[in-house]
Amino acid sequence: MRVSVVVNTYQRAAALADTLDGLRRLDGPEVEVVVVNGPSTDGTDDLLAQWSGRIKVARCADRNLSASRNIGIAVAAGDIVAFIDDDAVPEPDWLDALVAGYDDDEVAAVGGPVLDHTGVSWQVQRLRSNRYGDTIVDRPADLDAGRALSVPGAAWFPSVLGTSSSFRRDRLVGLGGFDEQYEYFLDETDVCVRLVDAGWVVRQVDRGAVHHRHLPSSVRSADHVVRSRYPVFKNAAYFSLRHGLAWQSFAEVAAGYTAYVERHRRWLHDAVSAGAAAPEEIGPFEEDVRRGSSRGFEDARAGAPKTRPSVFFSSPPPFLALDLLRPPGRRLHVAFVTREHPPGPVNGIGRLYDAQARALAARGHVVRVITESPDHERVDFEHGVWVHRAVVDADDPPPEGVPEAMWAWSATARNRLRAAHGRRPLDAVEVPAWDGEGVAILGQLECLTVLGLYTPVTTLARVDPGVAAMAAAELDPLVALERRCLEAAPMVLASGPWTIEEVEAGHGLRLDPARVRYAAHGLADMTASVAPERWPDHNTSGPAEREAEGPSGPSSLVLLFVGRLEPRKGIDVLLQVLPELLRARPGLRATIVGDDPSSRGASFLATVEEDLARRTRFLGRVEDVRLRSLYAGADAFVAPSRYESFGLVLLEAMMFGVAVVASDVGGMPEIVEDGRSGLLVPPEDPAALLAALERVLSDRSLRRRLGEAGRARFRSKFSEEAMAEWLEKALGP
Repeated sequence: MRVSVVVNTYQRAAALADTLDGLRRLDGPEVEVVVVNGPSTDGTDDLLAQWSGRIKVARCADRNLSASRNIGIAVAAGDIVAFIDDDAVPEPDWLDALVAGYDDDEVAAVGGPVLDHTGVSWQVQRLRSNRYGDTIVDRPADLDAGRALSVPGAAWFPSVLGTSSSFRRDRLVGLGGFDEQYEYFLDETDVCVRLVDAGWVVRQVDRGAVHHRHLPSSVRSADHVVRSRYPVFKNAAYFSLRHGLAWQSFAEVAAGYTAYVERHRRWLHDAVSAGAAAPEEIGPFEEDVRRGSSRGFEDARAGAPKTRPSVFFSSPPPFLALDLLRPPGRRLHVAFVTREHPPGPVNGIGRLYDAQARALAARGHVVRVITESPDHERVDFEHGVWVHRAVVDADDPPPEGVPEAMWAWSATARNRLRAAHGRRPLDAVEVPAWDGEGVAILGQLECLTVLGLYTPVTTLARVDPGVAAMAAAELDPLVALERRCLEAAPMVLASGPWTIEEVEAGHGLRLDPARVRYAAHGLADMTASVAPERWPDHNTSGPAEREAEGPSGPSSLVLLFVGRLEPRKGIDVLLQVLPELLRARPGLRATIVGDDPSSRGASFLATVEEDLARRTRFLGRVEDVRLRSLYAGADAFVAPSRYESFGLVLLEAMMFGVAVVASDVGGMPEIVEDGRSGLLVPPEDPAALLAALERVLSDRSLRRRLGEAGRARFRSKFSEEAMAEWLEKALGP
């Protein structure tokens, strides 16, 4: 069967973009997408223009959902017409699950389960409705409730939620489509009862979930409370009379509708008593009851519903198959576990996992990130990645020697992974060796579990005096936990052999080569439309414009450092040579970005001359948008680390074509080719660092050559696409 998915939208361009992205990631079947845009003024037209030729677009001049749905049916050319809201995202198996429900010709409609705005709790699994518009949410059972309850004239019948509903197109056309009396609310319920009364089956399936954000609208507030109840009571009154009188007396229908109103009235008064609603809402509520009930009664008494003649639906444009996003090989289902994930503050591992997740998602894989929530449990769809923000709730006792807090987080992540695996089998899970996050996960799932290797604790104890000074009671458990994870991991993943060498030397062990795989890191190119940030008292031109300022070069230069201000990053070495650099070049400015736990910045500014202090700024941690502007505004970048397993900051600088000076240690020589795409110096060598920086800062042509070569190397070897290919080989079967 071919399926047309109809999205009816109004004023939700940002959410609609995610809906369309989610639809492109469906497993199948052959599908076209029809977007019916209402009188939107928020940029929806601009978004849809980006999809020109890939989806069908239609217009509905009125804010009437049923009219918009009918326009969608008229444009749809599929055998099945499915509907999803513009604030919802489907899981990849959504349409497969719905289509599987059409296993015989009697089935005219199939609905699926819907998760609420948290992505964790169910809004609907199965629905039953009665002839007054009441609904009951049921849990799945062995009984095929749709077939059992699809009885013409039944008081209760199976129904579907609009944001995960589907219908045979010919059955919808036979009904005249949706009744446009329902501008909002009960529109799909009306279709379901008409199908059941006509002898067809409405079925519900238990998989293929849709995530419904339930965004605010003209009738619903941000806290998901219906504020404008007029359409609710108008449509319920109309619905009750349209579908009740053929099977019950007017007195019974009136009593049923009255009970419906009384339930809503009781809910409002209870909400007022609980402080969840204001007393001032009671008056408008009663007015909505009066006006809505009267109008619904009049509409029902007027006779025929506002459906469409069959000719309205008779000439849809040819089927326009959506170009579904597919990876070159088998589609993987991969998860990353990390306590740090954007938009909150992230360090190197969190930044890397975000980049890896996006890179795999961009190629069409199903990707999840399990991360810690700062507030409540939820699942979000971000940049094609399913982000599970989990509240730590595991309470099983930790094994001996494992810190309770770390075990609780790791076990919580393990439980979320098991739940995800139950919905769609995982192929691989990657968890970092840092802090022992994988202690409850490695080797404990029905899929490949991978330990990502970065700078080991033993190396930190060697190169970072702060870590080396930790008491054995603090440091030894960390080393033991890291070793425990190394021993439990079925596979370890490193960016290169230098990390394996550090791990083996630090722990005095030998990793079986059969367990070791490699994947070079990479980043998405983020240089587009970035405004360079220099200094408040200097121009904001880009590197090319600055280089053209005069034959002797620019009047000012900016040297940039990005990283945590700790010994491992070599900040002390940089601050040792920085005064001499600044004294020799009055036009030089230094921008230092990163957390400063030991107040090194304040100490430096307090001990150097006023002019040097004025030309040095310590910005602390900055948002990613500003960080990109700082890279774009820099002339040279310095990374004097004592050790880096890789060095993402080097990729960021090279991405922006900034000349790089870095330490010749760890994975940094793999990124920077000395003399070609940057300059390398021995770690902990102030004289060598000073000489390299003086060379770069004094030679405009060298800066340009290194910057251009660095950007070319980034694009060819460390792009998002290259990283994704590495990961596919490492994490795939």
